[in-house]
Amino acid sequence: MNAPPVTLALLAVNIAVFMLEISGGGRFLTPFALWPVGQGFDIWQLVTYGFIHAGIGHIAFNMIGVYMFGGE
Repeated sequence: MNAPPVTLALLAVNIAVFMLEISGGGRFLTPFALWPVGQGFDIWQLVTYGFIHAGIGHIAFNMIGVYMFGGE
């Protein structure tokens, strides 16, 4: 099964962000996680929180889902 280029790009970006996330600890995670309005909320968090993952199992299952259903 060949994945479309956009799906492959999403996989690559998610994996790259995860690598930055685990190498930088909370310092990298905090500005991009989704916070309630008025408690550190910034408008870009509506997009960036989708690239933050809680661990290797979390990103693995999400990326399997993106690969399987991304072309649809």
